[in-house]
Amino acid sequence: MQISEIHNQIKQNTKHLHDKLELMEIPRKIYDLSLSPQEYTYYLIVFTYIHRFVEGEFLRFQEEWGAYDFAIEKYLRGDLLQKDLAIMADNLETNKELYNDLPTKTIDSFAQAVGYLYVLTGSTMGGKILSKKIEENFAGTKFAQANNYFNAFNEETNARWFAYLEFLSKYAQNHEDNPQVNNELTLGVTKCYELIMDGFDALTK
Repeated sequence: MQISEIHNQIKQNTKHLHDKLELMEIPRKIYDLSLSPQEYTYYLIVFTYIHRFVEGEFLRFQEEWGAYDFAIEKYLRGDLLQKDLAIMADNLETNKELYNDLPTKTIDSFAQAVGYLYVLTGSTMGGKILSKKIEENFAGTKFAQANNYFNAFNEETNARWFAYLEFLSKYAQNHEDNPQVNNELTLGVTKCYELIMDGFDALTK
């Protein structure tokens, strides 16, 4: 498979989830510049929870990433969310264990881990736009600086995404005779999207 083939296959199979996520209340408010500090704090909490879980799972597959000379450590961004949450600290509900309200998923195979990374790394491309939206939404306040997560890779954003796609292509090619791998890739993408959406639902209900 070429990069475009496996990428397009996953993109087409999960487009409905991508579109549904973008229409959810908090992501939509980022785009229309109506996001409150509390809502942005919720956004960061959801992704902090996700990265805390997912990045630990990613590191379970060090041998598999290494077989493709793929430096998974370069794609971990949980520490940047902590920096943003520190800036938004005034809006944390300290009397409530928000993480207890969040749903759980599993990563049951390396292929699923690759699928999760597809969503999280692909989001950095949109993050270039979202970072500007956050700065504009909170212009004139300290919250405009809570932008580390969206600016994670800075000028390396495109290069990191295409490096991931190259890895994805090699991985798919090595398993092109095993349709179960492609199914697991798509399942990983699906589970990641669902985890994000379930997180937003849990914190805003």
